[in-house]
Amino acid sequence: MGLSFMFSSEEFYWFILYYGSFFVFGYIYLANFKSTEWINRHHVFITVLSILIPITLFSWRQVQSGNEKLLQSEVVLKEENSRNIEQLRLIVEGNEDPATIYWMDFSTRAYKEKWDYIHLNQSQDCKNLYATLTLQLDALNKINETRRALVLIPNDFHSQFLLGASLTIPMLNEIVSKCQRI
Repeated sequence: MGLSFMFSSEEFYWFILYYGSFFVFGYIYLANFKSTEWINRHHVFITVLSILIPITLFSWRQVQSGNEKLLQSEVVLKEENSRNIEQLRLIVEGNEDPATIYWMDFSTRAYKEKWDYIHLNQSQDCKNLYATLTLQLDALNKINETRRALVLIPNDFHSQFLLGASLTIPMLNEIVSKCQRI
């Protein structure tokens, strides 16, 4: 995967402190022995190098931190998609008892929490799919909530729930095929 410099803020501070101290004490040491003519000839190079090294390390850390956040968001969305699609398949294929299906709620928390990631890193089609999926799963959760409230009254919510779940599966499959990166 490549070289990885993972510094916390405190470690980075101490690194810069030691790094700067090394240059100051190195210059003082060389000045005492009158061997500063090499330093005087190459002072521009030494100055540029001493500035570029910490900037490079700091930038490298910021890029890696950003990549970690993107990967974490992608993993969270993938897990949420997998959980919801598995639950939808169980419901539509009829592997769950109709009397217990209404205890199965879908999770939309990750879609809502990671919306900034979706908005910044996905195409407009994917944004639309995620928004529609979130609304559809929330509607299915609402149907389930109503079914739980009216469990003793005969109703047609089970067929509405199955219809909604069967319409949601293709949408979730499209998200997995088009929008998931890992």
